[in-house]
Parts: sequence; structure tokens; C-alpha cells
Amino acid sequence: MGKKKDYVLEKALQGDLDAIENILGQVYAPLFDLGYHLFGATERVAAPLGAALEVLGRQLAAGKLEGSTPFLAAGRALMVDLEASLPPAIGSAAPLVAGLDRSEALALLARCALDLDDDEIDEVLALAPGRGAKLAELGLAAAARDENEFRDRLDEISAGVSLPEGLVDRVVEGLADD
Repeated sequence: MGKKKDYVLEKALQGDLDAIENILGQVYAPLFDLGYHLFGATERVAAPLGAALEVLGRQLAAGKLEGSTPFLAAGRALMVDLEASLPPAIGSAAPLVAGLDRSEALALLARCALDLDDDEIDEVLALAPGRGAKLAELGLAAAARDENEFRDRLDEISAGVSLPEGLVDRVVEGLADD
């Protein structure tokens, strides 16, 4: 992490609301993209994403980050919520991962939509070391796509989708009210 990011994280962990808002803003779009690629609908992602941002905001305000980075802490909170609402195999609403096993789809999207390395995939999905990389590879093989092609297609889809408005503001306002 760069010096400015270290400073912002330090301030956020001290409860500085501007710093918390800054960090929430940094994790918001990539986490939304992941959820959107699983469900294919903004309204299905907004509530779990809002809850994950709230978890991260509360962790930062309390000075206790439950992850190696804010991004991974929020990612883990989102994954817990998303996993609970996903069927064993992903449906047609998510065309790039349709038909994949839930675990493979999550690992593949963690790698490609969130740009996580193998250790980070394991952390965000709470997997044994090395398991996330194997699942992501299985997902790529099942999707019959090259990883770069898959990433490019994710980016094309994401570029055409608007982020739900106001989620970060609502979390910060809730923290200010506490």
C-alpha cells in the first residue's frame, strides 16, 4: 500500500468518517461488479453490497479490520451474503458463469472481476490455501474461455451497468448517527 493509502487507512481505523468514506468508495465498484456478474441484476446486488459496506464501515470505525485489507474484509462480507443466496449452479441471468458450480463461479469472479491473487481468493472465500486457484482454473475451463478474454468480457458488461446510488453515503450517515 502506498503512503497516502496507508494514511487513509490509519485515519479510517481511528474512526475518521471522511477516510472511511474514501475507503468505502474504493471498494464499492469492484464488489458491485462481482455481484452483478453473478446475478445479472442491479437490484439483486444492492442489498448484499450495502450490507458488506456497512460491515466494513463498522469494522473501520471500531478500529478492528477483519481481513488483511479493507477490500478483502468487505469482499469476505459480501461473499458470505452472496453464497447464501446462490443456487448450487449459476443460472442464465449470469451468462459468463451460467452453468458453473457456485464455488467455481465465485473463485473465477474473485480472480477476474476483483483482480485477486491466489492467496486473496482463498482469504475472501475462506478456503484452504491453494483451493481458490484450483476452483478458478476449473471455472475458466468450464466456461471455455481464455482468462484475458474472460476479463475483457467482464469489463465490457460492467461498463454498461450503472452503480446503485447512495450506498456509501447511507453507510457513512449511519456511522455518523451512532
